[in-house]
Amino acid sequence: MKKTKWLYLVLSILWAGFIFWNSSQNAEVSSALSDRVINIFGLTVSEFWVRKSAHFCAFALLGVLIELFFAA
Repeated sequence: MKKTKWLYLVLSILWAGFIFWNSSQNAEVSSALSDRVINIFGLTVSEFWVRKSAHFCAFALLGVLIELFFAA
């Protein structure tokens, strides 16, 4: 296997682990993180939209990494 294919495989596994780790956090920790993101970026949207956007971006990146693995 090419080095780039191994790299995409490792990145995909690490990112999936990061998603799993974030999903295992309790509601208080997750809510605090969402609030911190809202405050840092000065967003005027609700926590609901921040969380949905984070889920979309996290899984979209995982999809891109897996696609790069299969394309390499």
